[in-house]
Amino acid sequence: AAGLCEPRGFRFAHALFETLSGSEFYSGVSDQTLNDILENIKERQGLLIADPRLWASMKRRYFNLARRFLRFESEWRRMFPDSKIIAAEKGFVFFFDPQNGNMFLDPRLGTLKFSGKIDRIDKHRENNQLVVVDYKSSASAYKNHSAWLQNIELQLLFYMWAIEKEVVSDINGNVVGAFY
Repeated sequence: AAGLCEPRGFRFAHALFETLSGSEFYSGVSDQTLNDILENIKERQGLLIADPRLWASMKRRYFNLARRFLRFESEWRRMFPDSKIIAAEKGFVFFFDPQNGNMFLDPRLGTLKFSGKIDRIDKHRENNQLVVVDYKSSASAYKNHSAWLQNIELQLLFYMWAIEKEVVSDINGNVVGAFY
């Protein structure tokens, strides 16, 4: 959620998702190339593990997560061919004045700081319709808005609101969907 520290495992998974869905989509990636990608992310993130057996176990888990992600991403691209990723791991910071409801991009006396990273923002190729996607690695992820409210999971609503209020830099458009 906004402003919270994210554990290293989440950062690794998000770096993996960003790599796999970047400008070069790795839909048919070989096992060896996927292993190389995992090793590269480990190096980039400076992940130090005392016992190599721990990395082997972690890498196997991330390998399986990558395969599930690629299946999801391939299906998403098949179902929504006019959608393209315009931002991944999109950071934002704004300051909210609880007295009057105003929002600012710079700190002001009496304001509350909100910050976060949106996993992914897609845009329709021909119009300003946006979709926010938040990656979840568990099969029990919240699938629709009624589950969000039942579970007090308001992260996507917050991201949609931030985009609509134009505090996410360089992102313009109408948010028409949000998915976990």
